[in-house]
Amino acid sequence: MAMFLDPTIYFAFKRVFGNQAYPEITRAFLNALLGSRLEAPIEKIDFLDPFNQKEIKDQRYSIVDIKCTDQRKHQFIIEIQVKDQDFFPKRIQYYGAQAIARQLKPGDSFDAIMPVILISILGFDMLPFPEYLNSYSMQHDMHHSDELRLVSYVFVELKKFNKKLTQLTGIEEEWVYFIKHAHELNAIPKELARRPELEEAFELLKSGNLSEADLALYDKEVDMRRVDLNALAKAKNDGIAEGKAEAMLEFAKSLLTVLPIEIIAEKTGLSIDEIKKL
Repeated sequence: MAMFLDPTIYFAFKRVFGNQAYPEITRAFLNALLGSRLEAPIEKIDFLDPFNQKEIKDQRYSIVDIKCTDQRKHQFIIEIQVKDQDFFPKRIQYYGAQAIARQLKPGDSFDAIMPVILISILGFDMLPFPEYLNSYSMQHDMHHSDELRLVSYVFVELKKFNKKLTQLTGIEEEWVYFIKHAHELNAIPKELARRPELEEAFELLKSGNLSEADLALYDKEVDMRRVDLNALAKAKNDGIAEGKAEAMLEFAKSLLTVLPIEIIAEKTGLSIDEIKKL
């Protein structure tokens, strides 16, 4: 068992960033990641719907919701998505619209709607940019004013973050390094231990600090991810092989009018019976 749990596993991610006993960790993470995108630093975090689970069939690749608000009632939604998901950009925009619409209760005025920032930590490449951190918000095309800026999106693409521990230049990079590499470390690095909230996050991920029941839950999620990733790799390889076979059949078909069947079979590796069926 590794010294620390993998923060990209649902159980571990929720233990660190959705832990009501340690709101200072989530507050510090949001302040570090969002920085100048915030009107003012977050001073206080309140978690919303702590027992709410999204209605999804596959929690192994969580669309993990950690919902919280700050002192101004602005809403933050943090999720981690490891598995590449079809139509993810459309899904996240749909989810942003829901986050706005669900704020209003019967009798509320539109003035009650507060801004939402959705933070997606991704285990796959989604955007066509080299930066690991990208953000989106709605602005006027010409004047760049932001009257319609109720929903903002921040994407952290872990595969694009390739800095070593000695290359980290600020707290934002330290948190991203923690999420990507904590499970590979045998001790809390001195470069990260100087941040109290980061040190607390590492302590929460220490496998020795978990009960046997919690370790069993974590191990089960790790095993399910391993099985599914193997299945995905096999499906991809099978698809490539199938595509090559179809291409070879098309190639053989194009040769029928210029070469004898025997020669086509020799050139393509197809059987004579397969070629006769074309």
